[in-house]
Amino acid sequence: MTIRSAWGLLAGGVALAAFGFAPGADGGGSLPVRENIGTVDAGAARPEKAAAIRSVNLLRRTSRRVAPRTMIRRSTPAAEGLDAEVLAGAFQRAAAIPHMYSMLVIRNRAIVAEEYFEGRTGTTPEPVASVGKSILGALVGIAYRDGYLPDLDQRMIDFFPEYDIDSLDPRKRDITIRHLLKMRAGYPFDSSTEYFNQLSRSYDWMRFIIVSWALETEPGTAWNYSSASSHLLGGILTKATGLSLRDFANQHLFGPMGLEIGYWPRDRQGYCVGHGDVELSPLQLASFGQMMLEHGRWRGRQIVPSWWIKRSFADYSDTWYGNDIWPYRGISYGYLWWHADVDDHHVYFAWGHGGQFITVVPSLDMVVVTTAYNFVGDFTDNSWDTEGAIFRLIATDVLPAAY
Repeated sequence: MTIRSAWGLLAGGVALAAFGFAPGADGGGSLPVRENIGTVDAGAARPEKAAAIRSVNLLRRTSRRVAPRTMIRRSTPAAEGLDAEVLAGAFQRAAAIPHMYSMLVIRNRAIVAEEYFEGRTGTTPEPVASVGKSILGALVGIAYRDGYLPDLDQRMIDFFPEYDIDSLDPRKRDITIRHLLKMRAGYPFDSSTEYFNQLSRSYDWMRFIIVSWALETEPGTAWNYSSASSHLLGGILTKATGLSLRDFANQHLFGPMGLEIGYWPRDRQGYCVGHGDVELSPLQLASFGQMMLEHGRWRGRQIVPSWWIKRSFADYSDTWYGNDIWPYRGISYGYLWWHADVDDHHVYFAWGHGGQFITVVPSLDMVVVTTAYNFVGDFTDNSWDTEGAIFRLIATDVLPAAY
């Protein structure tokens, strides 16, 4: 397997021989859960990954090189102030994590490091699980700016009068768009086989969520991670704009960035799945993350309002993770984005089941993207162990290259 690498050479042109890398060397898919994230032994790479690492091509990149299907230039770690040896060690450990597909590091608006495993490339689309929620959040911000959604405190049920039946829990008439954005609509935690089995058996997903899926708390009073809430929010956006999420995203978000979404799964009524699994490539995720880092701007054009980015990155709710995912501290939630402290830095991240992450670190001018097998329907330790290993990889191996 040939793996493309942008991190090629250490400062001063010294090759990565100390880590077993040399030019031309011959090697011979959210949904978080309440349980603590487990551990995984990344001490030894699987044979196919070890062989791939030994045969990695080290490509010299210049600041004038542009990544395919993005407008992000490529550079080297040293040129952007990163410790190349620390970053090389991070990529070694990434290769040892089971089911890892890709990792990209962006610093100072440049891709300084990228690796792809198991036959993937930078343009291979993957279902990104609940990273799609953070993309949905950006779409809501665009729709709010453009007047499709004039009031974030408008009731959810106003968009679905067909489900406002006599037997409806009256509290559901109080759910607003803002509640759905903050995951404070009152729905229970639903990253579970039970919820998704019931949802998939339902002919009408919106009716199931609005009429049948019971609330756990009063709307607006408590945070709880809810994919049901995001699917409702996606439906509201479709009703308000007259476009599917995919079409609205291609016209107003990714299209203006020179990108395009291919596949976005739909429910039986034709609504794109609001809670996740849109398919995007690592380079598309990197572009989206960089746009968020730059306060919604992309090559001089304001794609998402800067004030919406500020709202998305605000801390509205503590989560029940708290300090449980070491070394992330004070894990909280904004408008469909997660927040936490890592060492002395505040990080914002889009989090998809199985290890899909876009991590944005403004204080370091960094974006880190990972993709992995998303373990669809698997809520066992198999998925959480891989996910936890990627969490720690970013915080303890990648980000320290900047400090």
